[in-house]
Amino acid sequence: MRQQLEAIGIAFAMTEQLTVNYGFLEGAGWPKLTMVWVWPVVCASWIIGQIAVKLRY
Repeated sequence: MRQQLEAIGIAFAMTEQLTVNYGFLEGAGWPKLTMVWVWPVVCASWIIGQIAVKLRY
């Protein structure tokens, strides 16, 4: 349970950083992305978080 909570916390932080940074890049001329892309980013971040937590324990 604690490992999943930590992985979700990592996923939240990674998704937040990626979406905010990409928002700045859109202002600089990068193509606009829809909200449909947020869910795959959350899933990928959660998997990365799980790997990081598994390596920690």
